[in-house]
Amino acid sequence: MAERLIVHIGDYKTGSTALQSVLASREVRINGERILYPGGSRDHIWLANSLMAPQQRKPVLKRIDKLARKIVESDAAIAILSAEHFATLGPMRLKAWLDATMTDQSVEVIGYARPHAEYVLSSYAERVKLGIIPPDFEAYVEKLISRNRLLLVKRYRVWRKVFGDRFTLRPMVRSALTDGDIVADFLTVTGRGAAFEAPPPTLSNASLGLEDLHFLARAQEVLADSSQLIESQKRRYGNKIQRALLDDPPKIATRLLFRPNQLERLRTAFAKDAAKLDATYFEGTPMSDAMAAADRLAAPDAVQTVSSGSTLRQAWALRKLTRSEALRPLLAAVAMRRL
Repeated sequence: MAERLIVHIGDYKTGSTALQSVLASREVRINGERILYPGGSRDHIWLANSLMAPQQRKPVLKRIDKLARKIVESDAAIAILSAEHFATLGPMRLKAWLDATMTDQSVEVIGYARPHAEYVLSSYAERVKLGIIPPDFEAYVEKLISRNRLLLVKRYRVWRKVFGDRFTLRPMVRSALTDGDIVADFLTVTGRGAAFEAPPPTLSNASLGLEDLHFLARAQEVLADSSQLIESQKRRYGNKIQRALLDDPPKIATRLLFRPNQLERLRTAFAKDAAKLDATYFEGTPMSDAMAAADRLAAPDAVQTVSSGSTLRQAWALRKLTRSEALRPLLAAVAMRRL
């Protein structure tokens, strides 16, 4: 059996895509030994989603059982599971599954916390891209503040309570990461400082400019109106369209930024949380430092909404994806100037 099982839980927008592309190469070595990254896919989001479902179909149960047996029967020193969706699954449900299937494994959990201001910008873009929320940045900021959605100490306290000192939280702050890199940092923590070998990332979840972000928001509206896609399919198509757009990046893009009053409201609401996070989990004050340095993420004349129609570049990105029947209404919408 694998001597140690490492569960990487993200969080969202903390370099998970780049890390998973490296792990999925199956070419990572720690201390000269290959790690086990089971399952045959780039990540284990399917596993996290399956464990969240109240009931699983037989094929899914077989897939989960096959993955668990792969870990239990392996002679690897280290096995790794990675999905930012484990953060949504939560520590209690994750531990219940681990206790039921891998009683003899030494399990450790590694998470990454992104500074508050950066998280707001990136999570807004991600949710708009996937069609989860409409493109209204002011409303999103207000919702996070009024509902205390960014109290990270409270969130990670539960993980520490369930997994004890087997839970490690790292700051997603470049200056605090090993070699300033998420892959190097994760493999260093996983290997307890041992030397590692890894190929470069082949994927990353890069940010879109506002023009492409609002184009994607309109595309999600068209998909919702014209197809029978379930939510998970719409989100998958959102990711595909994003990758197609990033394959041909625009020469000029409007960057999403805070307005100064929005940033100050965020600081007032979450500065204490950043300080508590530093005191509880980190050496130094990386989260507080990031909060203090967040002025670079704001501008008095920040543009947060664009309303221009689709460009030839955006239409061509869709054209490359229209082998899928579900996406053809998007091209029709472009032709009719609805997108």
